[in-house]
Amino acid sequence: MPTVSSPGSPWDPKDFIEAVLDVPVMATCDGRDAVLMLLPKALVSAIPRKPTARTEVVSIVLTCRNYFGGLELLRYAIKLCDGGSTGMGRLNDMGLPPDPPEDPA
Repeated sequence: MPTVSSPGSPWDPKDFIEAVLDVPVMATCDGRDAVLMLLPKALVSAIPRKPTARTEVVSIVLTCRNYFGGLELLRYAIKLCDGGSTGMGRLNDMGLPPDPPEDPA
């Protein structure tokens, strides 16, 4: 189950989530599906799907945060599906937290 970092922790997902929501392709279920199709199946299968854009983006971001390189993969997948929107520019400018340790398995 994805978890939220506490306020004041080194990386708070709120701004990243808001930036993802500002990218037009993430506003529709079809757009989110297109983005998720570009991610590794193991990652996608761990993402709980939700009924609204906001709740689903929260779920996507928090799950990707738990996978090594997951947020960078998500950002790149969104970039491939986006037509160069202002929201994508904002998302590109955002820093990412350090990756969790790689799973040795």
